[in-house]
Amino acid sequence: MSTRPGPATPPADKIWYLKRIKILSDLDDLTLHRVAAKVVSMAYRRRETIFTAWDPSDRVYLLRSGRVKLYMLSDEGREITLAIMEPGDIFGETALVNPAARQVFAEALDDATVAVMGLPDFEALLRDQPDVARRVTQAIGRQLLNTQRQVESLAFADVSTRLARFLLDQAASHGERANGSGELRLPLALTHQEMANLLGTTRETLTSTLNRFVDAGVLRVESRGTLVVRDPADLRARAHVD
Repeated sequence: MSTRPGPATPPADKIWYLKRIKILSDLDDLTLHRVAAKVVSMAYRRRETIFTAWDPSDRVYLLRSGRVKLYMLSDEGREITLAIMEPGDIFGETALVNPAARQVFAEALDDATVAVMGLPDFEALLRDQPDVARRVTQAIGRQLLNTQRQVESLAFADVSTRLARFLLDQAASHGERANGSGELRLPLALTHQEMANLLGTTRETLTSTLNRFVDAGVLRVESRGTLVVRDPADLRARAHVD
């Protein structure tokens, strides 16, 4: 785990980035100044571990920049990605309900900057700010729902269906209309191995399934890291969603 502090952040800039943390976005400047006094900015390099499954759950993390993946290891040592966190997200908040060991790993997918807040200070913030407490409860609920959906998908859906659902989710949050057509440009800042870990399969199977989607005319590769969904209706059919 890194103990490297991030670059010194002027007070005004601290307020600016804290307003971009989703759970804090509606707080007034005075409250944000108090929050800013309780957080420490930490910098993590790409692929650096932020915490392990055995670390104590004694702090909460607010993602300023970069992406962070949360994952578990199977008994065989295979990595299973649970979630990809993006700027503005909170993670480690399950410390509120399970202050024992983390049980999951967090790793920076890119160079990342994280604002870290001790659990007692975070609990005091929630007592003082019911709206923040509500948003944190919603975040925990969404994560539990996403994990439940992922478990169900791993148990009952084949790789093709899981990949189609993943691409639809990504299109909903990051997709861009391509050239005014019905196509969707989809930037994917994930390697095939990272996607495979998220979908509970091997890199080889993931690559083979992507190639079948391309051969069927559902997708095309625009550039490294960018796919274009040529036929969204076909993709929805492969995902078995309405």
